[in-house]
Amino acid sequence: MHLTRRMDKYHNSSTLEGIKIFSMIVSIASGISVGVFTILAFFNKQSFSLKGSNYYSSAVFSGICLATSIELYVMAQWYQNALRASALEARATELSSNSYSLRPTTSAV
Repeated sequence: MHLTRRMDKYHNSSTLEGIKIFSMIVSIASGISVGVFTILAFFNKQSFSLKGSNYYSSAVFSGICLATSIELYVMAQWYQNALRASALEARATELSSNSYSLRPTTSAV
């Protein structure tokens, strides 16, 4: 919860939703690129090389982008869940502190 208190300064639920949408778009594009470059590398019988135009190298780079975007999505979802949990915890604490004042008092009439 200490980490989420520090993140409250920079991110709220809307920025985390934006990060999740961005990472979904990047992961879809990277997934398509991985497939296309892998097929092209297979048809051209290429191996991994960083020199010249090489489809296999592009497929590896797209795979790294795919893994990074999935990790970004998971991180944003984790922070969003942590923010919700801390908000629920704060609300539960507030309700429990207010419940003492709402208890009926018994008085002799």
